[in-house]
Formats: sequence, C-alpha cells, structure tokens
Amino acid sequence: MGTLYLLLCGAGFVGMLLFLRKTATRWYHWILAISLYIWICLGISFVYINSTGYHHQAARVGAMFFGITAIAWAFITARTLGFVGKKKNMQEQI
Repeated sequence: MGTLYLLLCGAGFVGMLLFLRKTATRWYHWILAISLYIWICLGISFVYINSTGYHHQAARVGAMFFGITAIAWAFITARTLGFVGKKKNMQEQI
C-alpha cells in the first residue's frame, strides 16, 4: 500500500506542476499550491500510519485536524489564484 501511495503522490505532483505552469503567475502562487499539496500528503500518510498501527483515536483526530486545515488552506489558495471571488467585467455582464 505504501508503494501505491508514493506513486499516486508522484503522479499528483506532476499533474499539479503541469496545472500551475499554465495558471500561476506569481512566485507565491507556486509556494501556496506546493505547500498545500505537501500538507495533504502529510495528512494522508499520518492517518494511514496511525490507522494501520491501531491508533484509531489519533487517526480520527488527525483526519479532522488535517481535513479542516486543508479545506481552509485550499480556499485561501483558490482565492489567491483567482478561482474564487473573481469579479466580472462590465463586458462579461452584458
């Protein structure tokens, strides 16, 4: 299972880099997106390691902690990249 997880993380990282190449225009866009990706991978591995080691309370609390912070961080990243909260121009409204 660990090998499959590493392959999926690598494929996701390559896909994210290809997406950011077209979307990110500033250096902090790259930093926000890459750090969010690393946070999500750390959270998944933390929950996976604790659930296979029968530390169910730690897995449950870790899933809630990493999930809530990842959702907030994803909203901030999407807002910074311009996917959320974009205002329409007058030409687009007509």
